[in-house]
Amino acid sequence: MAYRCIPVLPPRRQDRQALYP
Repeated sequence: MAYRCIPVLPPRRQDRQALYP
């Protein structure tokens, strides 16, 4: 569950959606 909230993700929302659609 925490792996989806990790701050290591890029600041781009599009990238976040691509990683976790």
